[in-house]
Formats: sequence, C-alpha cells, structure tokens
Amino acid sequence: MKCMGALVGSTLVDPSKTSWPNFMKKLRKFLESMIQKSGKIRSLVREIADVYSKSDVLQKSSSQSLDELQKLDGQYDVCNNVMAKGEVNGFGPECSTACAAEAKTRNAKRYEKKDADLPGSPPVKKEKKDKTDKRAGNAVKAFSKDIGQGVLASKASGSAIKESEGPFPWPVPLGRGRSGTATGDGLAAGNGQGLGGLSSSLCPPVAPSVPEWLAHLPLELQGNKRLLNIADESAAMPCIAFDLPRPNLCAGRVLEHCVKTVSSCRAAIRAAKGIVSDLGEDVAAKSRGLTELSRCHETTSERDVERLTRKFNLSLRIPITELQKSPGVRYTGTFHVIALRDWIQYIVSHGLWHVLLGLHNADGKRERAILREFWRLYRIAHPQHQLFDAIQKYAIDEGRLLPVLMHGDEGRGRKKSPFLVTSFHSVLGFGTNLANSERKRRKYLSMKLNYCGSTNTSRMISGCLPKMSKDEAALQDLLTYTTGDCWRMLEHGVLDADGQRYHAACINAVGDWMWLAKAGNLERSFSNVPKKPLVAGSRPKGICHLCLAGRPGFDFENLSSDPAWLGTLFTPGDEPWKSKPILLSLPHDPARAAGFFAYDVWHAFHLGLGKSFVAAVLACISDRFGASTVDARFLELTDLYLQFCDESREPAYITAITKESCEWPDRKTFPNGQWHKGHGTTTLLRFLESWFSKNNVADDLILSMCAEAVVVLNRCFHEMYASDLWLEVSACHRIGGIGMQFLCLYQRLALEAFSQSKALFAYLPKCHIVHHIMMGLAKAHVASLNPLTFGVQIDEDFIGKKSRVARRVAPTQVIKRVLQRSLQIAYADWQEAGYIK
Repeated sequence: MKCMGALVGSTLVDPSKTSWPNFMKKLRKFLESMIQKSGKIRSLVREIADVYSKSDVLQKSSSQSLDELQKLDGQYDVCNNVMAKGEVNGFGPECSTACAAEAKTRNAKRYEKKDADLPGSPPVKKEKKDKTDKRAGNAVKAFSKDIGQGVLASKASGSAIKESEGPFPWPVPLGRGRSGTATGDGLAAGNGQGLGGLSSSLCPPVAPSVPEWLAHLPLELQGNKRLLNIADESAAMPCIAFDLPRPNLCAGRVLEHCVKTVSSCRAAIRAAKGIVSDLGEDVAAKSRGLTELSRCHETTSERDVERLTRKFNLSLRIPITELQKSPGVRYTGTFHVIALRDWIQYIVSHGLWHVLLGLHNADGKRERAILREFWRLYRIAHPQHQLFDAIQKYAIDEGRLLPVLMHGDEGRGRKKSPFLVTSFHSVLGFGTNLANSERKRRKYLSMKLNYCGSTNTSRMISGCLPKMSKDEAALQDLLTYTTGDCWRMLEHGVLDADGQRYHAACINAVGDWMWLAKAGNLERSFSNVPKKPLVAGSRPKGICHLCLAGRPGFDFENLSSDPAWLGTLFTPGDEPWKSKPILLSLPHDPARAAGFFAYDVWHAFHLGLGKSFVAAVLACISDRFGASTVDARFLELTDLYLQFCDESREPAYITAITKESCEWPDRKTFPNGQWHKGHGTTTLLRFLESWFSKNNVADDLILSMCAEAVVVLNRCFHEMYASDLWLEVSACHRIGGIGMQFLCLYQRLALEAFSQSKALFAYLPKCHIVHHIMMGLAKAHVASLNPLTFGVQIDEDFIGKKSRVARRVAPTQVIKRVLQRSLQIAYADWQEAGYIK
C-alpha cells in the first residue's frame, strides 16, 4: 500500500507513456494469486483444527493463523480500493495528491499512536471499533437497477454506464454527469481528506459551485469555515460520487423495487437496511420510503411493509373483503377475497374501461359499438341464453356490458402443497402476437383475444385458498361469494364520474379438467376412465360432462367424424354432477347447462394429446439413427433439435431429448412426454416438420403418416392463433376440418402401431376434449368463439406468480398476504404500462 502510494505520488505524467500499465497488470496478478493462496491456507488451517480439535495448542495456533489471514484479506481490500480509485479518477496529479495526503494521514496516525505509548503521555481514549460492514456499496450493488443504472437517476443524466469494479459503485467525476456534462444529480462521497471514506453526515449533492453546494445544508452550517474549506478542496479535486436523484425526484422507487422484485418482505427490509448502512441515513433519505423500509421489524415484516406501501401509494386502492367462514372450514386464518365489482369500479374510476376491450385509447363511441357487436354475435350463437332475459329485466345497456370469464387452478404453494387461485379476465383483449403481426388492417369493431400484455394488468385476482382438495367447505364458500359477486356486478354494476353505469357478465368458467370437476361437482371426468378391461356387469360412469362418452357403446377412443357419442351431446335431463353447482346460479344456456364449464384446448392438446403424439414420433425417428443404444440415438436427435432452435431462434425449453423426457423407459411402455411447458410441444412440432422436410421416410408407413400429421397440426394451430376472437363459419370449418384430419391420422397411427405390436400413440382421455373442440368447429353453422378464448395458458402464468408469493409469506395469513402482495405488484405493472400515474 505504501509503495503504491509513493509510486503514484511520483508519477505525474500520462500513464500510457510509461510502464504503469505493466505494473498494474503485475500487481493485479499478484493480488489474485495472494487471495487464492490465502483461501487455500484458510481451508488447510480449518481442516487441521477439525482433525486435531482436542489439542489446545493447535487450536490456539489455528485461531492466530485465521486472524492473520483476515488481516491479509483486509490489506487485499485496501489495495483494491486504491487501484479502483486510481482507475476511476485517472493516475494524474489529482490522484497522486490524494494518495500522498492519504499516506501522510496514515503516517500521522501511526506517529500519534507511538507518541501515546511514550512515558508520561496522557492516556488516549480508545475509540470503539465500528463493527459495521466496511465493504461500502455491496448492498447498493444489489439494487443497481434502482441506483445509478437509470431507474432512479434523472432522465437528463444521459445513458447509463457500466458498473465499476471499485469499492464504490457507479462513480462519476465531481460535477460531471454520465453524459459528460455538469449535473447536480450526484452525491459526493469524498470527505475532504482524500479518497478514503464516505461522509454520511454531509453527503452534499455534487454541484459545480460552492453556493449551490451549501444551499442543501442547514442555515447554521452554511457559514462554517471548515465546510467552506472542504468545498474548495472538493471543487479542486475530482471525487467519487453516487449518481442518486435529487430529493423527491423519483419518490419511492427503491421501495417499489423491493415490493415488486424481492422475494419476501424480510428480504426487502434486510436489503433496505444494507443500503442505508452503506450510504447513511442522510443520503438514503433522498429516496422516499427507503429509510422507513429499513426501520420495519423483520418479525412483523408483512404487516409493516403493507402499511408502508399504503402510505406511499404503491398498491392499487382496491378493498379486500373479509368473509365469514362456514362451519367445517379448516383454514385457520381470516378468509379474504377481492370482489369483481371492486375491480371494475377501480378500473372505471381511472378511465381504463377501454383497456378491458383491448383498446389503447379511450373512445366511448367505439367501445359501445364493439360490445354491442359482441353481444349480437353471442345472441346468434346462444339464442336461449338466460343472460339476455337479465339484460331486459335490469335494463342493461349492452354497450356497457363486459363479458368476463372466471378462471381457477391450483399452483404449487408452500411445501409443494396445492394452492388455489381464482380470477376474472375480460374475454376481449389485445390479441395474440401472431395475429397482431399478420393483421393487415385495423378493424373499427376490433375484437381480439386476451393474450398479450402482462398478466398483472389483464387478470383480476378474486380469491385464493391453500390445499383446495382438503377443504371442500372453504371452496364452496369461495364459489358462493363469487357467484353473488357476479350477480351484483350484472344487476347493479358500477358508476363512473359522469354517472354512467357499467356492468359485467360471467359467461363461462374455465380452467384445467381438475378445476372444472371441482367447481362443477362433476361425476364424469378424467378420473372416471376405466382402469382395467370391462367385464360383464360393469357400469362405467363416463368421462365427459357434455356427452356420454366412456359408457358402454359410446367409446371415447372413437376419433371418427361421426362417433356414437355425438348423439348424446347435451341430452335433456342429463345431469353430470353430484349436486347442482353453485356457479350454475349465474345466467347460462339452459339447453347446454354443462357447457358453462368450458374445455381448454391448451391443456387438452399441448399438455395432453400433443405430448403423447410428439413423444411417439421422436421414439420412431430415433430408430433411424445409427448409434447402437437408445441413449446415443437420442443424443444425436438432441443435437439436431438444438441446432434447429439456434437457427430458427426458438426457445429450447426442452434442453435434451431422452428416454426420461419422452417417458419411454422401454418398448413395452407408451411414450407420453414428460415436459411441463406447453410451448415445448409447439417447438418440437416445428422441429419435427423441419426434420421431415429434410429426410425421406417413404419406406416407413408410420413415419409417413407422422410427417403428414405434423404438417396438419402446425397448420391448424397456426391458423387458430392467427385469428381473432370470433371465427366466421368458413374459418370454423377450415380449422375444424384440419383438426379432424389430424385426429383421423392419429387413429390410423394407433391402429398401425397396434398391428405391428408397437406400444405407440396411446388413447388418452384428453383425446376426447380435442375431438369435442374440433368437431364443434367443423360442424358450426354460425360464427363461433375461437377455442383459444377458453385457453388458459396465460392464466397459468398468473397462477404461478401468485403461488410463488404464497411460498414467501406467513402461512397463517396466506390468503390476505397474497391478495395484498398481488395489488402491490399489479400497481407496479399498471404504472409501467402507463395506465396509472
């Protein structure tokens, strides 16, 4: 350290014209070698201490050795600090002056200590050692997006620079902004005594003039001569500065980042304490809410942070309603929900009704025209729907009646236990990426799917419940409240500032098959599929709540265009539930009551039939490679797949094609696919189409049919995703016909594999769902809703986010805390989208 200070002090010329770079390179190399050897020695000392734990002498020697190694680490940090300061400010006269001053100060302290040891010297009161962390800036680095990287900094500060490797993050010269111009957005880190410390008591904003510098200090300090001297020294010498905003420039952004990004409130509080400890309270107070967050108690972290977010308006002001629990509810915490009516009231009050219709700008006339057109088409498709009687009874304006869907599903909560989340979302939205990219003109009566945008802005959480399968009473309480909430929204609606009344109508319940079975009390679902061959006297219940498929004489495996179960669709008097579900108290089509619980094409195909089909095709293709083992053949196939992903820029969610990923341990087992992302099926289908286009498989009947089926599938779903909310009759027939063509090919593949004694192309219950969807489109006689309307892949992302929150809050009040955190996170996303300010 002394050598370096002396060398820097004597070098007053351009470092590039001297041997200075080589010296720095060697010094870095020496420091890295030193710290590596220090780590090895530390490990060896600890190992010796463990082995000879009974020897007091060795334990004492080990302790002394570790103390010396700690001092060595301290010297390593000191050297790195000086090197970083020199690199930041340049190794010129100013730096040499600073290092010389620092060396003199250190020598003076050393001599002072020696003088104090002389006989007759007055006793020197020892200062208490500061036990705080000396590595300034470590906590701040964790929030580099908030401090110094442009999120918190003034927009006028120019483009962000890369973070320094020095001890103080984001250094800028005194009085110089990121763009190289003078600015007052920084805070000086110098203390008037060289570069060795951070003044937490003064920390004035960096400014080119002393009067402006002093203007930020209290009046009683502005005339202090010592401060004037420090200001003169600072103006004459570049110092490291923190590029923080002026007071109240971007209020509460660090707090907002903690609430949105950090996993738990305890972690946010600890991070805030680290920042305040690094910068000092005076500096940290420039970012509103940061010091308040650091003062929160970790034992009551959720409560304190929630109060703080309300204080700083970092949460959507939507009330959370507490419900009275019915007898038999096992959940011990308080039961809370967010009403759909409160969501719509908040949206209408902030002038965001147009967002629910997929419009970027408010246009009352267009909004009413779009909704009236939607209900006109819906009336044609469902002429007997009870909703139109309610519209007439309550004199509802169809131009202000929003169609919504209710979604429910389980995510993975604490300890991998099920965690139910229910929500609402508008039927209308901002479309799909594919449809938006292929749309040639914008329609005035635009009705698009609700797929684009953040799920926190397009989905409205209603309730949540841990361990749904273990608490039927709590689930029924939640569904009962949801039903009443939907009725209140339909009958009474909400008012905007001009006195206009807006309504919403829930037209379907959507979700995976398990949720539909739970919410609809269904007696016929996938769980009723026969587990063994039928014998005389067997009376299977069936697997479908829309028809009698799965019963004797109505095989669900029949994928033809005229299956026997088609005549049993919505049979009058047929009730597929144990007891009438509470959700059917809402308006529905009485002739198709079971249709209120709508099937989801995404779960049925991308995470069902599609996985089984793709896995079987991959198994067949692997046999055409020359390697001697199945694993080696799959490895060759993986290389081709990853190469395809690189060339086509497709995300490789499945990183390896193996027996495990295809769930194909042996040739007696049907491949089923083990991946859990629906997009993995889409990517593999595109890869298979590419592979078949480059390889001739005419000599193999199964692979020839597979090649045709892959092309048909990709064409079917491409057209489906490229379409908007409503499909014209011709589009329905086209998409449905292509889908039926695939199903016929799949059945032929299953029969051919069976004739060749190969366990490929299994019949799954989800085949029947795909059959229902494609058959409905192929036989449509009026414009129909796109099957993707009831797809829930976007909702699955929403459920995953809320389930992760459930794993990070206290289990005793998990419902309340998840709802509170959801409103906090939604606020940040709504603000980022420009919906609120």
